[in-house]
Amino acid sequence: MNSEVDGPHKSLASDIHKQLRSNLISNVYKQYKENGYIFEQYNDDGKGQGCYPFTGWSALVPLIMAEL
Repeated sequence: MNSEVDGPHKSLASDIHKQLRSNLISNVYKQYKENGYIFEQYNDDGKGQGCYPFTGWSALVPLIMAEL
C-alpha cells in the first residue's frame, strides 16, 4: 500500500486511503440494503446504476473489507 511508503505525503495518502475505503464500503452496502442488488456503476450521488445484479468489480469490496 502506497500510504506505507515513507515520504512527504505519507500521512495524507494514508488519510485519503482510509476515507475512500470507508466511503466505498459504506455506499455499496447501503445500496445493497436499499434494493438487494450490487450494481456495475454508482452515480455521483452514490445510487446504483447500470447492470445488476453485478458481481464483477463490485465483488472486490469484500476483499477491500478484509484488508488489514
